Amino acid sequence: MLRAVTSAQMKKIDKFTIEHGGVPSVILMERAGREVAKEVLSLARALKNKKKQVSVAIFCGKGNNGGDGLVCARYLLSKGIDLKIYLSCSSDQLTGGPFFNAQALKNQGVAINEVKTIHSLRRLKKIFDANIIVDSIFGIGFQGTANNFYEEMIEFLNSWKAHIISVDVPSGLDATTGIARAAAIIADKTVTFGFTKKGFNKNDGPVYCGKVNVVDIGLKARVK
Repeated sequence: MLRAVTSAQMKKIDKFTIEHGGVPSVILMERAGREVAKEVLSLARALKNKKKQVSVAIFCGKGNNGGDGLVCARYLLSKGIDLKIYLSCSSDQLTGGPFFNAQALKNQGVAINEVKTIHSLRRLKKIFDANIIVDSIFGIGFQGTANNFYEEMIEFLNSWKAHIISVDVPSGLDATTGIARAAAIIADKTVTFGFTKKGFNKNDGPVYCGKVNVVDIGLKARVK
């Protein structure tokens, strides 16, 4: 049985895997995004069996969690899934794995839509259409309170009638304490990596995480 870990423990596990386990961060990102894509594809099949059209919206932040979302987009596009990608920052702010995955998508002619201001978010609200949302805005390192822009984005996504799959942790939820101090994504399912997180089972965690699926991405360290 996998034990629950804190955000700090998870960061140490990631670091150990990268530095001593011989697994580069881009490979971990690739595996994570692929596992999320599997969940989306499973849900898409269920909707198609009910004769429903499938439309996916992937919301990405600038960090590694957003990079997981971009990898997920690559896999879904290879399976012919209709999707749109929304980036909550400028593409110029991306570095490392998120940057390389964004470039790979752009090289394939895939549009990455920047929604980085309240004005652009409100324009999106008027044209938005999706029945599956992938939340990869904030990762496990999130603490504190989302600012007004992210609060409005999160509240909008929660209000939309769609299935929400969160990547690793619902955006806005503290993975260690399980506290959502302001707006946080209310997920139908959370796909989390390696270990469940302590905050998922206490305070606000159970309400916001939905069903939790712990997936193996080849992390090399043990929880102590």
